[in-house]
Amino acid sequence: SPLNGTGNKHVREMLKRLGIEGVRIVKEQEKPDGNFPTCPYPNPEIKQVFELAIEMAEEDKADLLIATDPDCDRVGVGVCHNGEYVLLTGNQTGALLVDFVLKFRKDSMPANAAVVKTIVTSGLGAAIAESHGAKTVQTLTGFKYIGEKICNWEENGENTFLFGYEESYGYLAGTHARDKDAVSASMLIAEMAAYYKNQGKTLVDAL
Repeated sequence: SPLNGTGNKHVREMLKRLGIEGVRIVKEQEKPDGNFPTCPYPNPEIKQVFELAIEMAEEDKADLLIATDPDCDRVGVGVCHNGEYVLLTGNQTGALLVDFVLKFRKDSMPANAAVVKTIVTSGLGAAIAESHGAKTVQTLTGFKYIGEKICNWEENGENTFLFGYEESYGYLAGTHARDKDAVSASMLIAEMAAYYKNQGKTLVDAL
């Protein structure tokens, strides 16, 4: 669900390019509408915004729910686990993504590979990054500080940015943007869910 915001076409196109089939959209939240009639507070951190998605998903037990906020820079995730929908926190999704992104870089991990998180974000992702041989750098709260690290490191070569995230549902892999990006994050989340499904696991199992 784009929650009546801007993410509809962009996220659907990325999932299509990824080869994800069976994508369904919450019709009441599909079109841009600044009045947000079905969710007065269109924040993917709030359980209420997933109510319509869960109702629709229960018809065919969809594996994954994805909701992007109105400007499509943050994304929330729901997972069908043992027949019930479990909503992941930003810290949980971030930790899973750190593991997923770094797991597939182990054969090409730069010596100065770094993950960036804000000071109010859980330390779980940092522990995971360390287990993969990457350092974690902390910044003040706000993704602009993560973007600042990317720019500074590109200039001075101190570290190589691989992933940045914050507990408020913002994620960025790679340096194509200097801000959190729900389009590429939605793609990674779907890819990650498919990876674990092929092992008979949900994202809750992986967590």
